[in-house]
Amino acid sequence: MSYSLVIAGDAHADIRLLQPWLQEELLDEIDILAANPPPVHFRERHKDIVYAFHRTRSGILHRVFVTVRYNARSNSLLILGVSHHPA
Repeated sequence: MSYSLVIAGDAHADIRLLQPWLQEELLDEIDILAANPPPVHFRERHKDIVYAFHRTRSGILHRVFVTVRYNARSNSLLILGVSHHPA
């Protein structure tokens, strides 16, 4: 089941701090999360989930952490925050 996307106000601000290419990568990853939610038993035990991904560009490793909350009642995926750590 695919979940709809909701982005919290704080997460909007976090996303705007990312470079445009990394914003696009983030949205692609969020689409994957919305289309493939974790099993119900996992979501019931963990209210908020931190999803991590990384990309390398111009020799720099970009680590991105996304805090998400699934809402089964509304079939929505709430993005609570995004952090970016270049290395």
